[in-house]
Amino acid sequence: MNKLSQLSYWSLIAATIASASVFVSTAIQLQQTNKLNAFIANVEQYEHTPNMPKAMLAKAYFLEQTDKGNEALDVLSHVVASDDSEVIIPALMNRANINLREALKLAADDKKRIPLTELAKQDYRKALLIDPMQWDIRYNLELALTVVPELPEQDVIFEKPSVLRQRTIETKGFKVDLP
Repeated sequence: MNKLSQLSYWSLIAATIASASVFVSTAIQLQQTNKLNAFIANVEQYEHTPNMPKAMLAKAYFLEQTDKGNEALDVLSHVVASDDSEVIIPALMNRANINLREALKLAADDKKRIPLTELAKQDYRKALLIDPMQWDIRYNLELALTVVPELPEQDVIFEKPSVLRQRTIETKGFKVDLP
């Protein structure tokens, strides 16, 4: 009976230590979540952004709302480079939306419109590779495709010189067809 009481004593101590460690880790997570929520609620009051992808996403949103699109693009690029898969898709979509909005502000014949739209299409496609069921991203990609179409035959901006399709070289002994 003495061994049974010692075993129950040590198992009770182990259970107490395990529950205390779970309590401490949960308290730390709660404190970090509270800091993140306080930052998101009042982004404009903080001078430095915490190194958390969700906080950086909130900072990028604030910068976009205050017409600082280039700074927002930099912050969103850092978010896209992070490992947090929960915020990569919104970061890609927001970055593409910023580029597409800037392209739509330009005149239709402005040459800067093409690269901005191409950057937007690239980000939309990356986001769709991660989650193909994002219908908002699909819609925005279609909108970007109407701004700068993919088919060069239909667009005069992509004029290419006509090239012969097939060339033939004849040498002694054999004939080689080149594309």
